[in-house]
Amino acid sequence: MKKNYTKILTSLCGVLLCISTIAQQNVGVGTTTPDVSAIMDMVATDKGVLVPRTDTNTVYASFATPATGLLIYQTTDDTFYYFNGTQWLPMGKTTQGPPGQDGADGADGQDGIDGIDGNTILNGVVDPTTEGKDGDFYINTATDSIFGPKVAGTWPTPGTPMRGQDGVDGLDGVPGDKGDQGDPGPVGCATANMVIKSNGTTAVCSQIFDDATNVGIGTTTPGAKLDVVGTGGSTVDFRVNGRMRSNNDNGGLWVASDRFFGGHTTDKAGIYNNGAWRLTVQSDGNVGIGTNSPSYHLHVVGRLKTDGIDETSDKRFKKNIASLENPLELIAKIRGVKYEWRQDEFPQRKWEDGFQIGVIAQEVEAVIPEVVSTDNEGYKAVNYSHLVPVLIEAIKELKLQVENSTTQINELKAENGSQTLLIKQLLDEKTENSILESQMKK
Repeated sequence: MKKNYTKILTSLCGVLLCISTIAQQNVGVGTTTPDVSAIMDMVATDKGVLVPRTDTNTVYASFATPATGLLIYQTTDDTFYYFNGTQWLPMGKTTQGPPGQDGADGADGQDGIDGIDGNTILNGVVDPTTEGKDGDFYINTATDSIFGPKVAGTWPTPGTPMRGQDGVDGLDGVPGDKGDQGDPGPVGCATANMVIKSNGTTAVCSQIFDDATNVGIGTTTPGAKLDVVGTGGSTVDFRVNGRMRSNNDNGGLWVASDRFFGGHTTDKAGIYNNGAWRLTVQSDGNVGIGTNSPSYHLHVVGRLKTDGIDETSDKRFKKNIASLENPLELIAKIRGVKYEWRQDEFPQRKWEDGFQIGVIAQEVEAVIPEVVSTDNEGYKAVNYSHLVPVLIEAIKELKLQVENSTTQINELKAENGSQTLLIKQLLDEKTENSILESQMKK
């Protein structure tokens, strides 16, 4: 028990020994001369004071407001408690007594509520944008700048430099000793801006000219970043054993001043000649000749001449095969026409002069839509070769009709021959009758 409370405990609990009352109304227990400054003075060498053994909850149940200074020994934790007028406090909370022996470890209490996550210091090689949470800091290791704390989802900018300004330059060191003089260099080239080369003995002019703006090979007046002037003809003057690349959508190769091989938009490449693009290849694989916007894998504006065209027609590639119905009737509904192209309205089409022979796509589409297509500009075209199967079946149907008619005609001829013979016989009989009649009259 703490020394500074021994006297109080003794004065409260020693009344069981002997009590002496003096004139000053002091009470002495174990002494007839209690100290005048104490209301109770207990003296003993072999006994102690025993206070009520209970707990604070029991006391509260009996007295809602215990008296200030009330003392008990709480049996639940074997500790003296006193009431300070507001709450019960264990003895020794305000004054430190001599350390007692270590008590046995108590049972672990329940885990407390998790605390708030601490702030984090993040880092990266670029300035922060959405990283981290409010309260965090961020270090840009590339610029040695610190940002933060992050507030309301936003990083303060700009960051604060963590590196101070460069210090003052130090004093120059003592110059070193002069080195040995080197061997004499090559004489060089007398022509300005020519790149020097070695012929194995001395320096001479090469064929490369560099005026810091353009470079010329074989010329001292280059007109481009790289200007190569060769002998021309069948001689190869510039060769690349590998690939050449242009990072410009319009990059390519010019031949003379009006022929170009290369790109002309972000998705097209082709051949330019005599003021116009003659061939265009789109990124979707369509190739145009005479048009910059091909709608088909091969789109030709103008006449096409060929020694033959083979169209894929293998049965193994086809399904849902069915014979054409009423082909002669279909052909009968299609009008063959003679016409001229409207060249003045569509000069870019490069149509030929004079009358042409063909059909009208809109009229054919109404009868056989399978042979008519529409391009991305809305213009229609007829696949004339696909009309051939319809014509084949129509001719076969017409042939059958002709054969049937021939049979009927032959039958009619035979019948007519029989009737002719009968008439002849009748006429012969009539002639004989006439002769007999004449003879009888004589």
